[in-house]
Amino acid sequence: EMFRETNLHFLEAVDGEEAVKLANEHMPDLVIMDIKMPKLDGNEATAILKKNPQTKNIPIIALTASALKSEVVKFLEYGFNEVLVKPIDTDLLIHFIHYYLKNNPKFSDYYKNIQAPELNLERNKEQGSIYANLKNKLTDEEVQFITSNFSEIAKKLNKNLMLSEIKKFNSSLINYANEINNKDLIKISKDLSEATMKFQLERIKSILKIIANI
Repeated sequence: EMFRETNLHFLEAVDGEEAVKLANEHMPDLVIMDIKMPKLDGNEATAILKKNPQTKNIPIIALTASALKSEVVKFLEYGFNEVLVKPIDTDLLIHFIHYYLKNNPKFSDYYKNIQAPELNLERNKEQGSIYANLKNKLTDEEVQFITSNFSEIAKKLNKNLMLSEIKKFNSSLINYANEINNKDLIKISKDLSEATMKFQLERIKSILKIIANI
């Protein structure tokens, strides 16, 4: 219903085998894959698509009832680009559709019909201002400490997105932010904590990138 006026064309599969078949036949621009399906589950279907050179670059969003962080990490290992936990946050789903289709020329005429919330922190004016000015509000000693103790780790976490490690990393970051009483750094730490709890992977990447570049 939410996409009725967008001119997007959808194909629906009744099971994992049909999902793989349709993807190979039609080469969709994006796949939204339920984890629990008959014949092949979402993990198996995604693994097949990611091993196929013709379909490996198709973005795939997982829909799951499991909110366990260990499960989310496992889904990412199967090749999913994003994971959404049921009940689905429709704003977040629309955001991900924007994120993966925005650079596709075929959507240039009607892409604007999808109204996406500003979930990417780098595009949020208020928070973007906080991040842009953060370095100016740190002493040289504090910048050096963050660079030595957090920036390189943030770069690595941005690549592997191990949520358990991100949680440990953020715990240390929050402690340091409170220690130096920097309100902006505290705000960034809280944003990262919220994004981790909600499995907002692109938001996590945005925040880690900010920390990595301090």
